[in-house]
Amino acid sequence: MPATADAFGTDSMTHRRSFCIILDLDKKVLGLKYYKKEEFDKNYKLAGCTKEGIELHNSEIERLLKYEAEVLGDLDHHCIVKCRSGCKEGIICWANGTETCVYYIIEDYICGVTLTKLLPYCTKDAMLRVIIYDIVCALLYLNGEGRCHLDLKPDNVMVDENGNIVLIDFATANKTAGPRGDGKQRAVVGTPCFKAEEVKLENPAYNGPAADAFSLGVIIYAIAFKCFPFNADRYGGFEGDPVYREFREHKYSVLWKNTQQFVKLRRETELLGRQWALQQGKKPDEIPQETTIIYSPELEVIITGLLAADPCVRLTISEVFETAWMQAGFANEAAERKDIGNIVSQLMKQDESTYIHKS
Repeated sequence: MPATADAFGTDSMTHRRSFCIILDLDKKVLGLKYYKKEEFDKNYKLAGCTKEGIELHNSEIERLLKYEAEVLGDLDHHCIVKCRSGCKEGIICWANGTETCVYYIIEDYICGVTLTKLLPYCTKDAMLRVIIYDIVCALLYLNGEGRCHLDLKPDNVMVDENGNIVLIDFATANKTAGPRGDGKQRAVVGTPCFKAEEVKLENPAYNGPAADAFSLGVIIYAIAFKCFPFNADRYGGFEGDPVYREFREHKYSVLWKNTQQFVKLRRETELLGRQWALQQGKKPDEIPQETTIIYSPELEVIITGLLAADPCVRLTISEVFETAWMQAGFANEAAERKDIGNIVSQLMKQDESTYIHKS
């Protein structure tokens, strides 16, 4: 069957619009775009094609999409994106008449934004708990299905208009048993700032769920303090950060002393910025407010445990779920999700393109 715009559909059970992931064969670098059905129908169409006459000079694209569709086809959880098709081939016929050869798969369209966009607006402990609860539930399900994500980061976490969390981008996901069946992963994958040290070794052999746990620790820290726990850019990787080198030697207090100093410096800088803006005639509502951090002793314990350099002593995802902080529950979960959803809706109005993600 030719691949057409009719390939998009509406799931009667979830009432979610579908969207299309399209990878451009004409680009050497992997480019990933998500299109809404309305946007797709309005601007261009997808015509069927075969491999004949098409130079497929990036077979890696096809492999990645086929793999992601296969992985997602075995998963069924409300916090994990659903795939509605296998990998297909097609040609994008743009409005200006040009054509582009593509591979694509169809997944549920998530009406929302990435956690990256929401992160600055997460200002309450209860809001953070709702977000982490959903991520933890998704990871527990993944582990139960014998899978690990291996590229957990805010860009791969969607937040919809109802305040629900959905994990996306499973191109690097793998079986927890590993390629050799010994429970060890050997691929160097993931994003540097969120990647555990053992993943970066020359000949890695690491535990996938433990690597995901480290990434979760970085995410929680980033949401809570609006920055990263270790400085990767300055030292060419956070392993070179003196704070991390002491932290890995179990001198955990150095991270929190450094965090306190950074938060204090940022507040002083922001105060000077607001004073200068007022002097320039800016109205109070036109000036960015002070960055709000989220801190509690219980949260410090969780982050410290997840960021442990030794994966053997690192806090596991199930242990995070069982912590007092997580088990404290939600005084009013519906209200918290509504607040998150309202922020998401406002962010979407600011960016009418809704969600275009490039990896």
